[in-house]
Amino acid sequence: MTQVHQGSARGEGPGMPRVALLTAVVVSTAGVMLLAYQLREILAVVALGIVVSVTCAPIANYLARWRIPRALGVLGIYAVLGTLFGLFLWYAIPEAIHEIDRLFGEGDEFQERYAEIADTYNLPPLSEVGEYLEPLARNLAPTAARQALAAVTGLLYLVTILVVALLFTTVQVSTHELLISLTSPRHRQRAEEVTKILGRRVRGFVIGEVISMTIVGVVTYVGLVILGVPFPFLLAGLAFILELLPVLGPWLAGIPAVTLALTVSPELAITVAFFYFVLQQVESNVVIPLVQRHQTEVPAVVVLVAVLLGAASMGILGALIALPLAIVIHTLVTEVVVPWRTQQCTAELQDHPTSRPAVTPPV
Repeated sequence: MTQVHQGSARGEGPGMPRVALLTAVVVSTAGVMLLAYQLREILAVVALGIVVSVTCAPIANYLARWRIPRALGVLGIYAVLGTLFGLFLWYAIPEAIHEIDRLFGEGDEFQERYAEIADTYNLPPLSEVGEYLEPLARNLAPTAARQALAAVTGLLYLVTILVVALLFTTVQVSTHELLISLTSPRHRQRAEEVTKILGRRVRGFVIGEVISMTIVGVVTYVGLVILGVPFPFLLAGLAFILELLPVLGPWLAGIPAVTLALTVSPELAITVAFFYFVLQQVESNVVIPLVQRHQTEVPAVVVLVAVLLGAASMGILGALIALPLAIVIHTLVTEVVVPWRTQQCTAELQDHPTSRPAVTPPV
């Protein structure tokens, strides 16, 4: 009794170890989250590399059956994609140069068209517009330097993603076996099923993203050519790239298109705005449900929230990694947490049948 009294007097009751353990867990979790936030860009690049690796895995596995090393198979995939990209650049660069020459060579015609529009719709003269844009023009040099640095950083990120994908593909089988071995024997079969579902959905996301980007880019180019908007190839390329941001991409791509259409006529600008509005609706209600949502099985609201949170935290890189991360979290919740909790609730009802809520008969 004396020992118990002395222990209680010191505050060393039986609850103290539990409080200390809880405090250690909270502090450790906060420390890990802070470290992850500081390394968020590196972790995002590594995660994108794993996404690329998971996408290439079926082809690497197929080639491995023919005794072709997995690393060599991935390099072959890179070579094919690089060739396709080179053919695209072979066609795209001359077109882009031609349109840029037109952009800088039509200054006099642009001034004449703007003067006609200004007289018709009582807009300010171009000289006043130039005075308004002069401060913006002075800031173009620093902005261009930042964009050039961002382009170099993006290129380094791309190379890092490809290297991570190559390395992860070579150890994918052993990593998978290690993760499965860490689970309890009675849950290993379910763990295998969940990993297969995760791989299928992540691959579906990448394939669906490529298909969506291609559809939006081609439709944008054809539509702008039919409408007679200047520089359709550059605008279509911008729409193709911005399709990496689901839902928001077409809206952002429409801003420069409407601006260029306004140099022709306000009527054309309204038509182009309506065209991009229809394109966004078709993308959200037709392309994404048929191509993307069928592959990933993630609700549209989850997609939008994930992209917004990712863009707010890390910009374009965060928006790119947000959707694969949302797919992983959604899959773990629906395939692991929900069945586990359902099983728990079922067991509790079986153990305590009197705890079932009473059903009120209809009047």
